[in-house]
Order: sequence, then structure tokens, then C-alpha cells
Amino acid sequence: MRANDLARLVMATVGYGPFDLVEFKSLFALYSPTSVTNWVDGHLGGLAAQKRLSIATLIQALSELTAENPDRPDMLHCTQIADVCRRILGDKQFPTRMDVAAAINGLALMVPNVISISMQSYDVFLNASPAKIRETILQQLNSIPDDLRYGIVREKI
Repeated sequence: MRANDLARLVMATVGYGPFDLVEFKSLFALYSPTSVTNWVDGHLGGLAAQKRLSIATLIQALSELTAENPDRPDMLHCTQIADVCRRILGDKQFPTRMDVAAAINGLALMVPNVISISMQSYDVFLNASPAKIRETILQQLNSIPDDLRYGIVREKI
């Protein structure tokens, strides 16, 4: 595996959440760097076609949930966040709490000092205001080469 392919996979995890490990297992049967690159290309192409929760929508939902309490709650549940996201998007089915959990899990990999999640309870822990979370994400994204930003930034956040 080339370092670039590994970097693409890591960044895709941030943008799309954890991979399906059953699908991912087939990667380990490959021995040629070119075969690995082709597998990564195909896998990332499939991810790009999936519906995903944008960082902008997620930050907007967090902002709305914390607006009533400027000191912000320490913990929110993915179900609460999903409800607000569905209202923002005008979609009664997307995102689910699992979609929110995957998105926040990806963000927690990138900015663990400001947001984290318990994947057992689906509790989201805010260590900063949504504005600070957004600012920290932008700082991190500015350090990532454009060609590795898979699924992370498609619109302004």
C-alpha cells in the first residue's frame, strides 16, 4: 500500500465515518500497490455516491441545540441532533441517529479536543461551543491537501 492510499482511506473515514469492515477485509487480500490503489479508488467512488450529513448542517444543528443555553450542554444525544438535522434539511428520514453518529465519529478523529462521542450510548460530548468546533475544523481542513479532502468539504461550513 502506498502512503497516499493510506492517507486517502484515513481522510475518507473522517468524511464518511467508519468503513464496513466486511468490505474492508477484501483490501488485505491484495498484494500489489496498483491493485490497492484501484480498490481504494472504487471504494471511495462508492462512498461519494452515498447520502451523507454535511459538516455545515451538523454545526447548524449543534448551534440551534445550544442556542437556548449559551453555556452549552456538556452532552447531547445523536437522536436529538438527528431530529434537528432532519428539520433543517426538510427530510423526514435522513439523517438517522446512526448517520449523525458516523459523522461525529469522523469529526472526533479530526478534532478530538472539541467534540467526542460514545458509540455505545450515542452520547455526543461538546468540549467547546459550535462556533469553536467549526473554527477548529476549518483550521484542520486548511492543513489538509485538497486532493485528500474526500467527502469532508463540499460547501462552506
